[in-house]
Amino acid sequence: MIYSMTGFGNAQTNYLGTTISVEIRSVNHRFSEITARLPRLISSFEQQIRDIVKNQIERGKINISVSFSRNEETGVKSQINETLALSYYKMLENLNKKLGIDEKIKIEHILSFPDVIVMPETSDEEQQNLVNEVCKVVEEATKRFKRMRFEEGEQLAKDLISRIKLLNSNLDKIEKIAKNMSRETYEILLARVSNLVKDPSVLSQERLELEVALLADKSDVTEEITRFRSHNKMFLETLENSTSPGRRINFILQEMFREANTIGSKSIKSEIAHLVVNLKEEVERIREQVQNVE
Repeated sequence: MIYSMTGFGNAQTNYLGTTISVEIRSVNHRFSEITARLPRLISSFEQQIRDIVKNQIERGKINISVSFSRNEETGVKSQINETLALSYYKMLENLNKKLGIDEKIKIEHILSFPDVIVMPETSDEEQQNLVNEVCKVVEEATKRFKRMRFEEGEQLAKDLISRIKLLNSNLDKIEKIAKNMSRETYEILLARVSNLVKDPSVLSQERLELEVALLADKSDVTEEITRFRSHNKMFLETLENSTSPGRRINFILQEMFREANTIGSKSIKSEIAHLVVNLKEEVERIREQVQNVE
């Protein structure tokens, strides 16, 4: 079972006239890197909120965004942080002058900055209750986030399985071509050496045939094909059974590439050389795909 490292999940709830909205997004990353963008009112609880996601996601660059919006029909009015709003206004004004921009600064520009609109002051108990509600919404958003990553992972797994089948098909072709390759290699090498020597009588025919036979035997790729198939099997088992297969899969792919290189270096047939190129290209495509696997 694999999870994609890209995903999105959101959730929201209404709490005492305030809509709490949470969005979680992620992209590829070798490790787990979590950042959170929170309203100032609950910024001191960032670690608690991050841990909810961290405990369920092992890899990926993840961003958590929490926002509050007041429901005017409740009769509880939002407050504006006038000092902060004025600071943002002056900042934009100075930036306009430096860049030579004549556009007027509008109220929507100011309101787009974080924490300009704030909730009324709350007691410690009210703040803790609010954080508890936020955590519930983060939990729900995380569930949806994981569900999307799982669904994308399922589609990715189907593609990877089809690519492993293609690798096995190419190995079958190589095995068929290489079946009598040792004998053919022996005959080719023997003929080449004989052509290079003008006077065959200076050579010990028995010794020559022994050396050529040893070289021909070294061209046998049966062992490499067997190991490659074993790696393919291990790859599929890891996809199905591992809870976090990304690193293990990358190791298996390295071994596949090693076997493909060895097969290529031991073969003298052009047909096998072409198939080895196909093997290596397919392994590289798989490697690119699994960069998105948790």
